[in-house]
Amino acid sequence: MDKLHAGNRLPSFVSRQVTEARRFFLNLNPDRRSRLEVVCGGVERMRPDYVVQRTDFPYFAVELVAEGRGTLVISGQQHALSPGVAFAYGPGAEHTIRNDADLPMRKYYLDFVGTGAKGLLRDAGLIGERDSFQPISIGALHELTELYELLIGNAGDEGPLANPICESLANLMMLKLRHRRLSEGAVLPQSYATYETI
Repeated sequence: MDKLHAGNRLPSFVSRQVTEARRFFLNLNPDRRSRLEVVCGGVERMRPDYVVQRTDFPYFAVELVAEGRGTLVISGQQHALSPGVAFAYGPGAEHTIRNDADLPMRKYYLDFVGTGAKGLLRDAGLIGERDSFQPISIGALHELTELYELLIGNAGDEGPLANPICESLANLMMLKLRHRRLSEGAVLPQSYATYETI
């Protein structure tokens, strides 16, 4: 399912290096003066050769790894990606996301803008000192994936409340990331990640 914008073409920032995807596009020209406005989101399964290298990005984004492994380079640091790791990036944040070809990732993403965006990311632990982006590990992965699925489902609703519902779900997601964030250095045991996947 791709709810596309006018012209039925994927925006240039969306990766084509996927084997399957469900995406939505609410508003690719959002009002950046609003407190929080959801732009787009979805879930993608990466091809083994998946790599994304960006020097900039037009929106703020939060991604969550649900399956597989990879690496993230952001704010001059390299980080391992695995189930239960969430990370963010935004305007001016150079970053590289690389897939592990032997364990391809499936990951959710949400793009948004707004005057409250940075504060929400900071409260969730996704922005640290000196405004540097940093990944976090979360427990109860299924709770976050359920929120992403609710976003995908509600964004597909053509009704007038789709946008405010998605904004409320995005706020809830930020709170849930904050609530389920594990202490620094803690990671989900592989057995728990397998349980979550099942």
